[in-house]
Amino acid sequence: MRTARVESCDELLGASLESALGDLRKRYGEDASRWQWGQAHEARLRHRPFSRSSWLRWYFDITVPSGGDGYTINRGDMDFSDDAEPYANRHASSMRAIYDLADPQASLFMMPGGQSGNPLSPHYRDLAAPWARGDYLPMVTDRAKLEAAGVRRLVLKPAG
Repeated sequence: MRTARVESCDELLGASLESALGDLRKRYGEDASRWQWGQAHEARLRHRPFSRSSWLRWYFDITVPSGGDGYTINRGDMDFSDDAEPYANRHASSMRAIYDLADPQASLFMMPGGQSGNPLSPHYRDLAAPWARGDYLPMVTDRAKLEAAGVRRLVLKPAG
């Protein structure tokens, strides 16, 4: 685009900074000291298909402030072309794991949301905050250790 006069690099940078700050003030308020990246960059774990229902979405979807961006280890891509939510975390690791091949019991993992697909379960969303913080859980696979910890097993058998 051509303008009436040729601007200097300083003028263009200053104008773009003012434009960006104006947009941020409109979205997050005048007090920049209260702006938090995690609030702008919320990860939204959408339930399929209930995310499409405005009256069920609030119950099934999981939203958690998250760090990162498309260029960090715990990435969270954004869509700057989305005018309503340009900074929302739209694509992140759905499971992170660190495998210790010398000692598999020392391996770690983390997944967003929770271990259960039942929203009435305390484990439906209990891992969302630890996932967003970058925490990990031990990946225990030894049956005796699991049973000693009180882990239960669900066995499904066909009718008939």
